[in-house]
Amino acid sequence: MAASHDPVLNVISERQATQAGETIDFLSYKTFRAGTQAAYAGGTSRATVDATIGLQALTSAATAAPTGTDGLIQKAIRVLERNDAVKLRKKLRAAVGIATEPIRESFIGICHPDLRQDIEAITGFVPVEKYSETGDAIEGEIGSVRGVRFITTTQAVPFADAGATLASGNAQYAVSTSGTQGSSGNADVYPVIILAADAIGCATLGGMDSLRSKVVQPKPGPGDPLGQRGTVAWDTFYSSIILQDLWMYRIEAMATNL
Repeated sequence: MAASHDPVLNVISERQATQAGETIDFLSYKTFRAGTQAAYAGGTSRATVDATIGLQALTSAATAAPTGTDGLIQKAIRVLERNDAVKLRKKLRAAVGIATEPIRESFIGICHPDLRQDIEAITGFVPVEKYSETGDAIEGEIGSVRGVRFITTTQAVPFADAGATLASGNAQYAVSTSGTQGSSGNADVYPVIILAADAIGCATLGGMDSLRSKVVQPKPGPGDPLGQRGTVAWDTFYSSIILQDLWMYRIEAMATNL
Protein backbone atom coordinates (compact mmCIF):
# COMPACT_ATOMS: atom_id res chain seq x y z
CA MET A 1 0.00 0.00 0.00
CA ALA A 2 2.78 2.45 0.88
CA ALA A 3 4.73 1.76 -2.33
CA SER A 4 1.71 1.91 -4.67
CA HIS A 5 1.45 4.70 -7.24
CA ASP A 6 -2.36 4.50 -7.07
CA PRO A 7 -4.17 6.48 -4.32
CA VAL A 8 -5.27 3.29 -2.60
CA LEU A 9 -5.46 4.84 0.85
CA ASN A 10 -7.62 7.72 -0.39
CA VAL A 11 -9.97 5.35 -2.20
CA ILE A 12 -10.34 3.08 0.82
CA SER A 13 -10.88 6.06 3.14
CA GLU A 14 -13.62 7.45 0.88
CA ARG A 15 -15.36 4.10 0.71
CA GLN A 16 -15.18 3.69 4.47
CA ALA A 17 -16.63 7.17 4.94
CA THR A 18 -19.64 6.06 2.90
CA GLN A 19 -19.78 2.79 4.83
CA ALA A 20 -19.72 4.65 8.15
CA GLY A 21 -22.61 6.90 7.13
CA GLU A 22 -24.68 3.98 5.89
CA THR A 23 -23.97 1.96 9.03
CA ILE A 24 -25.08 4.82 11.28
CA ASP A 25 -28.21 5.35 9.17
CA PHE A 26 -29.04 1.64 9.36
CA LEU A 27 -28.63 1.47 13.14
CA SER A 28 -30.74 4.61 13.54
CA TYR A 29 -33.48 3.25 11.29
CA LYS A 30 -33.66 0.04 13.33
CA THR A 31 -34.22 2.18 16.44
CA PHE A 32 -36.84 4.43 14.88
CA ARG A 33 -38.93 1.68 13.27
CA ALA A 34 -39.81 0.41 16.76
CA GLY A 35 -42.39 3.17 17.36
CA THR A 36 -45.76 2.07 18.73
CA GLN A 37 -48.06 4.07 16.43
CA ALA A 38 -48.55 1.97 13.32
CA ALA A 39 -50.91 0.92 10.54
CA TYR A 40 -50.73 -2.29 8.53
CA ALA A 41 -51.73 -2.27 4.87
CA GLY A 42 -54.61 -4.69 4.40
CA GLY A 43 -54.23 -6.21 7.86
CA THR A 44 -54.11 -5.65 11.60
CA SER A 45 -50.55 -6.82 12.29
CA ARG A 46 -47.26 -7.36 10.47
CA ALA A 47 -48.11 -11.00 9.85
CA THR A 48 -51.35 -10.05 8.08
CA VAL A 49 -50.00 -7.31 5.77
CA ASP A 50 -51.29 -8.14 2.27
CA ALA A 51 -51.49 -4.82 0.39
CA THR A 52 -49.28 -1.96 -0.80
CA ILE A 53 -48.99 1.44 0.86
CA GLY A 54 -51.66 2.51 -1.63
CA LEU A 55 -53.92 -0.33 -0.40
CA GLN A 56 -53.66 -2.31 -3.62
CA ALA A 57 -54.18 -6.00 -2.92
CA LEU A 58 -51.54 -7.98 -4.76
CA THR A 59 -53.52 -10.91 -6.14
CA SER A 60 -53.98 -12.44 -9.55
CA ALA A 61 -56.52 -9.69 -10.23
CA ALA A 62 -53.93 -6.97 -9.75
CA THR A 63 -52.82 -5.06 -12.82
CA ALA A 64 -49.18 -4.92 -13.88
CA ALA A 65 -49.02 -1.20 -13.12
CA PRO A 66 -49.26 -0.22 -9.43
CA THR A 67 -52.28 1.85 -8.37
CA GLY A 68 -53.17 3.30 -5.01
CA THR A 69 -55.13 5.59 -2.73
CA ASP A 70 -53.82 7.88 0.00
CA GLY A 71 -55.92 6.45 2.85
CA LEU A 72 -53.04 5.19 5.01
CA ILE A 73 -51.05 8.39 4.57
CA GLN A 74 -54.07 10.53 5.45
CA LYS A 75 -54.55 8.41 8.57
CA ALA A 76 -50.93 8.96 9.59
CA ILE A 77 -51.24 12.71 9.06
CA ARG A 78 -54.43 12.88 11.11
CA VAL A 79 -52.86 10.99 14.03
CA LEU A 80 -49.78 13.22 14.04
CA GLU A 81 -51.79 16.44 13.77
CA ARG A 82 -54.05 15.34 16.63
CA ASN A 83 -50.92 14.96 18.74
CA ASP A 84 -49.77 18.52 17.89
CA ALA A 85 -46.79 17.22 15.90
CA VAL A 86 -44.79 19.98 14.19
CA LYS A 87 -44.07 19.54 10.49
CA LEU A 88 -40.43 19.37 9.41
CA ARG A 89 -40.47 21.10 6.02
CA LYS A 90 -41.87 24.53 5.09
CA LYS A 91 -44.51 25.20 2.46
CA LEU A 92 -43.37 25.53 -1.17
CA ARG A 93 -45.43 27.80 -3.42
CA ALA A 94 -45.92 27.05 -7.11
CA ALA A 95 -43.76 29.17 -9.41
CA VAL A 96 -45.51 31.54 -11.84
CA GLY A 97 -45.51 30.43 -15.47
CA ILE A 98 -43.80 27.10 -14.80
CA ALA A 99 -45.35 23.64 -14.54
CA THR A 100 -44.82 23.37 -10.79
CA GLU A 101 -47.17 22.45 -7.97
CA PRO A 102 -47.44 23.85 -4.45
CA ILE A 103 -46.31 21.65 -1.57
CA ARG A 104 -47.88 22.18 1.84
CA GLU A 105 -45.94 22.07 5.10
CA SER A 106 -44.89 18.47 5.40
CA PHE A 107 -43.80 15.60 7.57
CA ILE A 108 -40.93 13.39 6.35
CA GLY A 109 -41.44 9.76 5.31
CA ILE A 110 -38.47 7.37 5.12
CA CYS A 111 -38.80 4.17 3.10
CA HIS A 112 -37.00 1.64 0.91
CA PRO A 113 -36.52 2.30 -2.86
CA ASP A 114 -38.65 -0.80 -3.61
CA LEU A 115 -41.69 1.30 -2.62
CA ARG A 116 -41.01 4.06 -5.15
CA GLN A 117 -43.46 2.81 -7.79
CA ASP A 118 -46.23 2.18 -5.25
CA ILE A 119 -45.83 5.67 -3.75
CA GLU A 120 -45.70 7.34 -7.18
CA ALA A 121 -48.97 5.58 -8.08
CA ILE A 122 -50.87 7.07 -5.10
CA THR A 123 -53.53 9.65 -5.91
CA GLY A 124 -52.17 13.16 -5.29
CA PHE A 125 -48.48 12.28 -5.62
CA VAL A 126 -46.29 15.24 -6.68
CA PRO A 127 -42.84 14.24 -8.03
CA VAL A 128 -39.82 16.10 -6.72
CA GLU A 129 -39.03 17.49 -10.17
CA LYS A 130 -42.25 19.52 -10.01
CA TYR A 131 -41.26 21.33 -6.82
CA SER A 132 -40.94 25.07 -7.35
CA GLU A 133 -37.70 25.01 -5.34
CA THR A 134 -35.83 21.84 -6.24
CA GLY A 135 -32.92 23.05 -4.14
CA ASP A 136 -35.11 22.42 -1.09
CA ALA A 137 -35.29 18.70 -1.92
CA ILE A 138 -33.56 16.29 0.44
CA GLU A 139 -31.09 13.74 -0.92
CA GLY A 140 -33.07 10.67 -1.95
CA GLU A 141 -36.41 12.52 -2.00
CA ILE A 142 -38.84 11.26 -4.66
CA GLY A 143 -41.87 13.46 -4.07
CA SER A 144 -44.80 14.35 -1.83
CA VAL A 145 -48.25 12.96 -1.07
CA ARG A 146 -50.67 15.34 0.69
CA GLY A 147 -48.51 16.37 3.61
CA VAL A 148 -45.66 13.82 3.57
CA ARG A 149 -42.40 14.15 1.61
CA PHE A 150 -40.86 10.74 0.92
CA ILE A 151 -37.15 9.90 1.04
CA THR A 152 -35.84 6.52 -0.14
CA THR A 153 -32.80 4.75 1.26
CA THR A 154 -31.59 1.16 1.09
CA GLN A 155 -30.96 1.34 4.84
CA ALA A 156 -34.74 1.14 5.38
CA VAL A 157 -34.60 -2.62 5.11
CA PRO A 158 -37.81 -4.72 4.99
CA PHE A 159 -38.80 -7.60 7.24
CA ALA A 160 -38.18 -10.65 5.03
CA ASP A 161 -41.20 -12.99 4.59
CA ALA A 162 -42.95 -11.33 7.56
CA GLY A 163 -46.26 -10.57 5.82
CA ALA A 164 -49.34 -12.55 4.90
CA THR A 165 -49.05 -15.82 3.03
CA LEU A 166 -49.95 -15.34 -0.63
CA ALA A 167 -51.86 -18.12 -2.31
CA SER A 168 -50.15 -20.24 -4.93
CA GLY A 169 -49.73 -18.16 -8.08
CA ASN A 170 -50.10 -14.83 -6.30
CA ALA A 171 -46.62 -14.69 -4.76
CA GLN A 172 -45.34 -13.38 -8.08
CA TYR A 173 -47.17 -10.07 -7.56
CA ALA A 174 -45.42 -9.05 -4.34
CA VAL A 175 -41.75 -8.76 -3.41
CA SER A 176 -40.96 -11.85 -1.35
CA THR A 177 -37.64 -13.25 -0.22
CA SER A 178 -38.75 -16.88 -0.46
CA GLY A 179 -41.79 -16.71 -2.76
CA THR A 180 -41.44 -17.64 -6.42
CA GLN A 181 -43.71 -17.43 -9.43
CA GLY A 182 -46.35 -20.14 -9.42
CA SER A 183 -45.91 -21.02 -5.73
CA SER A 184 -47.11 -19.68 -2.41
CA GLY A 185 -44.94 -17.49 -0.20
CA ASN A 186 -44.95 -14.79 2.45
CA ALA A 187 -44.60 -11.17 1.40
CA ASP A 188 -41.73 -9.01 2.62
CA VAL A 189 -43.00 -6.17 4.84
CA TYR A 190 -41.62 -2.66 4.29
CA PRO A 191 -41.83 -0.18 7.19
CA VAL A 192 -42.39 3.47 6.22
CA ILE A 193 -41.48 5.83 9.06
CA ILE A 194 -43.24 9.22 9.05
CA LEU A 195 -41.51 11.74 11.28
CA ALA A 196 -42.39 15.11 12.80
CA ALA A 197 -40.04 17.59 14.43
CA ASP A 198 -38.34 16.45 17.65
CA ALA A 199 -39.67 12.90 17.36
CA ILE A 200 -36.22 11.37 17.38
CA GLY A 201 -32.75 12.17 18.64
CA CYS A 202 -29.21 11.26 17.60
CA ALA A 203 -26.10 11.94 19.64
CA THR A 204 -22.36 11.44 19.29
CA LEU A 205 -19.70 11.59 21.96
CA GLY A 206 -17.09 14.13 20.95
CA GLY A 207 -19.01 15.80 18.13
CA MET A 208 -17.51 15.32 14.67
CA ASP A 209 -14.43 13.73 16.21
CA SER A 210 -16.56 10.81 17.41
CA LEU A 211 -16.07 9.20 13.97
CA ARG A 212 -12.39 8.32 13.80
CA SER A 213 -10.34 6.82 10.98
CA LYS A 214 -7.61 4.36 12.00
CA VAL A 215 -4.72 3.87 9.54
CA VAL A 216 -1.83 1.50 10.19
CA GLN A 217 0.95 1.81 7.60
CA PRO A 218 2.79 -1.39 6.55
CA LYS A 219 5.93 -2.09 8.52
CA PRO A 220 8.07 -5.18 9.15
CA GLY A 221 7.09 -7.17 12.18
CA PRO A 222 6.11 -10.63 13.43
CA GLY A 223 3.90 -12.29 10.86
CA ASP A 224 4.77 -9.68 8.20
CA PRO A 225 8.58 -9.56 7.94
CA LEU A 226 8.50 -7.65 4.62
CA GLY A 227 6.05 -5.01 5.79
CA GLN A 228 3.51 -5.77 3.05
CA ARG A 229 0.26 -5.40 4.98
CA GLY A 230 -1.44 -2.39 6.50
CA THR A 231 -4.97 -1.71 7.73
CA VAL A 232 -7.58 1.03 7.41
CA ALA A 233 -10.55 1.06 9.78
CA TRP A 234 -12.97 3.39 11.58
CA ASP A 235 -14.89 3.50 14.82
CA THR A 236 -17.45 5.81 16.40
CA PHE A 237 -19.39 6.60 19.56
CA TYR A 238 -23.03 7.07 18.54
CA SER A 239 -26.52 6.59 19.89
CA SER A 240 -30.10 7.21 18.71
CA ILE A 241 -33.43 7.25 20.55
CA ILE A 242 -37.14 7.87 20.09
CA LEU A 243 -37.84 11.08 22.00
CA GLN A 244 -41.62 11.30 21.49
CA ASP A 245 -43.56 8.31 20.21
CA LEU A 246 -46.65 10.44 19.56
CA TRP A 247 -44.80 12.46 16.90
CA MET A 248 -43.94 9.57 14.62
CA TYR A 249 -46.00 7.02 12.72
CA ARG A 250 -45.17 3.78 10.91
CA ILE A 251 -46.94 2.28 7.92
CA GLU A 252 -46.09 -1.33 7.08
CA ALA A 253 -46.85 -2.49 3.56
CA MET A 254 -45.93 -4.88 0.76
CA ALA A 255 -44.13 -3.83 -2.42
CA THR A 256 -45.30 -4.55 -5.94
CA ASN A 257 -43.08 -7.05 -7.71
CA LEU A 258 -42.39 -5.46 -11.08
